[in-house]
Amino acid sequence: MVTHKRCLLLADGFYLWKRFGAEKYPFRFTLKDRKVFSMAGIWSAWIDPITKERYESFCIITIPGNELISGISKSMPVILPPETEKVWLSKTIEEEASLHSV
Repeated sequence: MVTHKRCLLLADGFYLWKRFGAEKYPFRFTLKDRKVFSMAGIWSAWIDPITKERYESFCIITIPGNELISGISKSMPVILPPETEKVWLSKTIEEEASLHSV
């Protein structure tokens, strides 16, 4: 992972889907206080060589689901406490150290 491609994704909740037979159902997760929080992400940008259009995309970093999530999904987003947001975005910190801080 390239550290300068890290980003924060702000949200007030996220959805995970669980299959029951042939049907899939969404489950929405929020913080207890329902406040906005940050998820760890990475981003990328590239230019189409033919059209010269610029494309930007991002990906949410996930970890194994905790005890609340594990009955619904194997993974969940990395939710960053406010005190670790700057660590995640730091261009000078080593990858290994930043992952242990979140």
